[in-house]
Amino acid sequence: MTAVHQPYDIVFLGMGCANALLLRRLQGRGRLQGLRLCIVEPYPNQITHKTFCFWSTPEELALWDLSPLISKSWGTSRAGERIQTLSPYAYHHISGESMLMSTREILKSCDHHWVEEHVLEGSESADRLRLKESGSEVWGKQFFDSRPPQYNQPKGTEASLLQSFRGWNIQTDTPQFDADSC
Repeated sequence: MTAVHQPYDIVFLGMGCANALLLRRLQGRGRLQGLRLCIVEPYPNQITHKTFCFWSTPEELALWDLSPLISKSWGTSRAGERIQTLSPYAYHHISGESMLMSTREILKSCDHHWVEEHVLEGSESADRLRLKESGSEVWGKQFFDSRPPQYNQPKGTEASLLQSFRGWNIQTDTPQFDADSC
């Protein structure tokens, strides 16, 4: 069993949308310089199959510096023949591939280690965790966990609302959708 006793400054558990955006924000504010990073992500290419959609104002978009990643934005919505403006908001789309490429570009300028393993459930503590496959320990000063949570079945009269959807890219011979409205 290998133990890493020199703690990383930041350990990212999962590199999905949440941690990728956090990494981008830290880099944009110059907060990664001189830090040692560890990314624990067992499926490094899985993010390319996802899409990220969100609402924002122009000010929020500028704050997060996401414009270079956006592949499409909509300022109107259509319901039947009715078109409605979304102002001051717009609905934006970022492909998982763009997000992953951006993340990897940021990491090129950082002292980082990417670990393609799972975390051994229940091994997390305030300063370390154990990896499932190798049994190695990863020590860190700060941990950011964006792994999907484990959900318990609702009991009795309790209810849970989970939101998740898969986007589809569809190609047709003739236009089927209003590309200017969401």
